[in-house]
Amino acid sequence: MFSKQSLLMALSAFENNDILRRLIEYSYSDDKKLASKSSWTLSKLYDSNPEVLSSYLPGMAEGIDSVGNESVQRSFLRILSLSDLHKLDERLHGILADHCFRMIRSNFSAIAIKAYSLEIIYKLALFYPGLANELSAAIRIMEEEKLASGILARGRAILRKLAAPPEHS
Repeated sequence: MFSKQSLLMALSAFENNDILRRLIEYSYSDDKKLASKSSWTLSKLYDSNPEVLSSYLPGMAEGIDSVGNESVQRSFLRILSLSDLHKLDERLHGILADHCFRMIRSNFSAIAIKAYSLEIIYKLALFYPGLANELSAAIRIMEEEKLASGILARGRAILRKLAAPPEHS
């Protein structure tokens, strides 16, 4: 999708906090192409070094509603869906849950945004069990709307996980 230069930038950001801060800043840019490439680079950085972005996760969660660029939102939701949400405070959990429910109920959200939103709500439902019923209902509505098979499969997988007994460590 993006160039080898973007992957090189991700590696550079791992080693240089100034580059990392610029990538975060550029992700919020009004220049859609710059914001898209920057957030995609952050997503690739997260894949190889998730701890590098840990201090930026609260800001991503806090600002998710203000991200108008669908590509940036997809990258941020992807990062958050892969993250340990226990590290975020309850207020941010609320912001994420509200945003993600809006995304899965929207007729205009991209499939990837819906998929990452489902995963985030599922993770939140693990420590806020009341969300499980609301998530199940939202998935059932998605099934009735006959959305793309990939998102329906993801929804069914989450329903199975919700129905499974909790694992004890």
